[in-house]
Amino acid sequence: MARIIEVKANTTNEVKKSKDLYQTSLLQLKQYLYDINNNQRQENNAELASTLEIFAWFVAKEKAIYNALNMMKTRSTTYIGFLWAPIEKEQMIQATINQFPSTEFRQLKRNENEAHIIPPPTYFKSNEVTALFQTITDTYGVPLYHEINPTVFGIVTFPFLFGVMFGDYGHGSLLFSVGAFLVLFADKLKGGALEGALPLRYLLIMMGFFASYNGLLYNEWFAIYADWFGTCFNDTFR
Repeated sequence: MARIIEVKANTTNEVKKSKDLYQTSLLQLKQYLYDINNNQRQENNAELASTLEIFAWFVAKEKAIYNALNMMKTRSTTYIGFLWAPIEKEQMIQATINQFPSTEFRQLKRNENEAHIIPPPTYFKSNEVTALFQTITDTYGVPLYHEINPTVFGIVTFPFLFGVMFGDYGHGSLLFSVGAFLVLFADKLKGGALEGALPLRYLLIMMGFFASYNGLLYNEWFAIYADWFGTCFNDTFR
């Protein structure tokens, strides 16, 4: 009976110590956040952030740290993370990681990579012309590693098939004009209200061109019949 009481007493003491440590840590954290907030107000003579915002920053920071740690593999005293990266960005990544003295970066050999079974991701270089078309392709499905990129063909086939469907050189000319305006004045529009439309400029100008081309073939102008070149059909009825 004495042994059971002793174990129970020790357990109660450990629980009490844990609660005290939790309360102490919580008070220290609150005091630390209050001090940061007060220092910012004194240095800038203005309320840059409320205490609630500082709490939100702290929680977001802790969440980001644990989110990164959860993607790593644990060892006895370290965490090891594996990642794929383009070769041209290897030096930039290494220079960034080297800023932290407790980290180390090295490239895995082929047999080491196969042992860890890290499937390579898909990476396609894009620019201002192909970025939006790549996004359209990725919406339907991202090609696997070493598979051909359908965006190469979609850059032409997507706006052309749009023109086949939307064959009207009246509406098509409007799309072409808007796209041409965004392309010609892209530098001046950056930072303005139309900056959000700039990624669409090459898609709009191509869709407008093909819609106008097919509209001329269909003799369609704002849904009005316009026979500029005559018809190959015999519409004379006897």
